[in-house]
Amino acid sequence: MRINFKNFNLHYITPAAGIAGCLIIAFGLFESASHYTRSMPYSPQNHFISELGLATASKYSYVFNICLGIGGVLLMMFTNGLGIYLQKKSVSMVCLLYRHRRNA
Repeated sequence: MRINFKNFNLHYITPAAGIAGCLIIAFGLFESASHYTRSMPYSPQNHFISELGLATASKYSYVFNICLGIGGVLLMMFTNGLGIYLQKKSVSMVCLLYRHRRNA
């Protein structure tokens, strides 16, 4: 079975990939934080977010790690589509002018 990529519209899937990536990462974050097993409950003010991925700190650390990996891949798809979109639109000129002005 061959997939025809010429008729594949990337602008339909990239926004969904960005939203899904953020939601999956947030789910993994909250699921692992709710089962945090150290002396104090998890708080972003008192703990590093990387502690949620430690097997000794949370019973569901594997959920956090898997969600971070899947969400990262989806966010890479989103940023790739965003780059393609900006190259096609006049908005990319604003970005180029800002970059040129900043480097000068």
